[in-house]
Amino acid sequence: MLSNDANAAGFTELWGEKDIHNVVYLSLNNSVGGSIIVNNQIYTGQNHRGGEFGHMTIMPEGRTCYCGQKGCVDAYCSAKILSDSTQGSISEFFRRLREGHEPQKAIWQEYIGYLVITVNNLRMLYDCDVILGGYAGAYMEEYIDTLQGLAARKNTFERDGTYLRVCKYKLEATAVGAALELVTEFIDSI
Repeated sequence: MLSNDANAAGFTELWGEKDIHNVVYLSLNNSVGGSIIVNNQIYTGQNHRGGEFGHMTIMPEGRTCYCGQKGCVDAYCSAKILSDSTQGSISEFFRRLREGHEPQKAIWQEYIGYLVITVNNLRMLYDCDVILGGYAGAYMEEYIDTLQGLAARKNTFERDGTYLRVCKYKLEATAVGAALELVTEFIDSI
């Protein structure tokens, strides 16, 4: 069985949830990806590219993405945008942000501006909860109220941003999700 990292991590987030069956998982790793889960099933799309959120254009003619296109979400919301300011350490970035270091505060403000645009686009497209995961998402719990408020202000239809959540699984969500796909297949067979 093959599964990509974001699909496996997204699957992990829904495991054991009784009231949520549809979700978009935004994977904020060193590259941005994601997963779309509908009725507890991963939607892979016609060409197995469903959830490639990192390559949605949010800034026409913007920064160059590693894919060669300009303005992709990946060029604005990857975890590297944050960790590059701290020699590649995402935990150090968030430590400095917590302590109020100006370079990290400025990077964070710009980052969350683009992140909220991305989240709003996902909410408009899929009309379900959006979960922030990956390296950066794992540190966003203490900022979720701010992020939800910004998301609500950006949203045309809702005054409440509680559809935006952070991941439950901070580490190794991909490995857990890969295993759970096999476990689920086994349970369904008995």
